[in-house]
Amino acid sequence: MHIALTTPEPDGSPNAISRALQSIATDYAEVYWPAIAYRVVENLNVHHYVAQPFGELPEDAPCTVRGALPSKFVNGVLMHPVANSPVTIVRTTAEPEILAAAAKIRPTLVWAQFQSPDPISAEGIDKLRALCDPNVVICQWDGDQHWEPWQTERKWFVDLGQKCDTSLLANSLYQEAYARQGVRHPGYLQCGVDPAIFRPMPAPEARVPAIVLLANNHSSLNYTTRIKAIQTLSERYKENFGVYGDSWGHVTLVSWLAPVSPYESAAVYSASRGALSISIRNDLNRYTSDRLFRALASGAVVLFERVPDYEGLGLVDGVNCLCWTGIEELVAVTEQAMALSPAVSASLRSEAVKLATTVHDWQTRIYELLAIVDAIREERRAC
Repeated sequence: MHIALTTPEPDGSPNAISRALQSIATDYAEVYWPAIAYRVVENLNVHHYVAQPFGELPEDAPCTVRGALPSKFVNGVLMHPVANSPVTIVRTTAEPEILAAAAKIRPTLVWAQFQSPDPISAEGIDKLRALCDPNVVICQWDGDQHWEPWQTERKWFVDLGQKCDTSLLANSLYQEAYARQGVRHPGYLQCGVDPAIFRPMPAPEARVPAIVLLANNHSSLNYTTRIKAIQTLSERYKENFGVYGDSWGHVTLVSWLAPVSPYESAAVYSASRGALSISIRNDLNRYTSDRLFRALASGAVVLFERVPDYEGLGLVDGVNCLCWTGIEELVAVTEQAMALSPAVSASLRSEAVKLATTVHDWQTRIYELLAIVDAIREERRAC
C-alpha cells in the first residue's frame, strides 16, 4: 500500500497532473493528486472513480465499477477513472484538514504546492510528520517564481524548507542559496504540460492573428520588458499580432483579444504562425512560464526569449523553436516566423510537439519527482 497527501490548487480543483499520476499508479503507486490526499490499495481487477470527499464514503468502500469507464462529472467536478487502483480521496485545504487527513491515512508521501504561509506553519510540519508513516517524505514545490531566497517575504518558504525533506523550484539557480539558509535537499522540478489538452488542433472559427501571446497582465508584477516587446510587435504588425488575456487596457495594442480557456488555447497556438514565449523575468536558469510547454505541445512555432541554460530544457534554436534576446532579435525572429516555408514550419512544429510530449509532460515530471523521493530514502538508509 502506498499513500500520498497533497495540498490543493488555488481553486481547489483537480488538474492535468492527476491523469499522469493515474496512468502510472500500478507501476509506482506512491503518487499524489493536487487538491486531495488518497489511499492507493493494490488491486488489479477493478476500476474506481476518484470522486468522494473526505469522510463521505467508508475508507475501504470507494465507488467500484468493472470495465473501461469514461470520465464523468461528480458534484460539478470532472473526475477521471483510475485503472487498477482503488482509491479513497481526502480534500485538504489548511492545517487542521491536512493534519486530520494525515491522521486518517498515515501518508508515505506528502506533496505540497504552497504559494503562501497560510496552509500550514513550520510547527505544523512537525505535527504532520508525527502523524505520517515513519518512512514519509515531505516535499514542498514552488512551480513559479516569486520573491528572492534572501528577501523577508520569502522567509516562510525557508522556514517550511527547514522542516520538509525537500523543497523543489522551477528554476535551477537558487538551490545553493536555499541550502545556505538550512533548507533541506533543495532541488529542481519544472512545471509540465498535459498533452490531452494541449495538442495540435484545427483552427478555431474566429480569426487568429499571425503572431500571438496568451498571457494576463498582473498589476503587482513588473512587466516592463514584456510590455515593451508586445508594444513593439503591435506597432509593427498591427492586427497580425494579437494578445489574448486580461488587464491589458493600459497598454496600447491594435489587437487585444479576450482570454481563452486552456481547452481553446491549443487551437489558437496551432493556427498561429508564431507564439511568443516571454516570462516575468529572463535571468533565472531554466525558468519559464508554462506557456512555453503549452505552445510547444500545441504544435506552435514558439518564439522563445532565452534564459540562462535554456538548452537544459531541450530547446534547440531553429529545430524546435526560434530564440531571441532583446527587441531587435525578437523582431528578426518574428519576421522569420512570418516567412517560413510550409516544410520548415511543419518541421519546427513537429519537433516542438515531440519535445513537449516526451520531456515536459506531467507523467515525466512524476517520474522525476519519484527519483528525488527515492534518493532521499536511500540517503536515510545509508545513515
